[in-house]
Amino acid sequence: MERPLLGQRLRKARREQDLTQQQLGAKAAVNFTTISRIETGNYTQLYATSVYALANALDVSLDWLYGRKEDCHV
Repeated sequence: MERPLLGQRLRKARREQDLTQQQLGAKAAVNFTTISRIETGNYTQLYATSVYALANALDVSLDWLYGRKEDCHV
């Protein structure tokens, strides 16, 4: 099963910055298990505040994370 675009892009941005899930979690104040669940598409509920914090920590736009834009820059 293919991961949702949000998870794919989150993982791509995190890896491009050479961050582990734990490091990104600390930077964004989001639990690393939440990051893992987003990246694998294994979540039932997702808080906008968490996605916003992750986008800010990675310096990417929410529109890019959700697949509404191809340019990741804010």
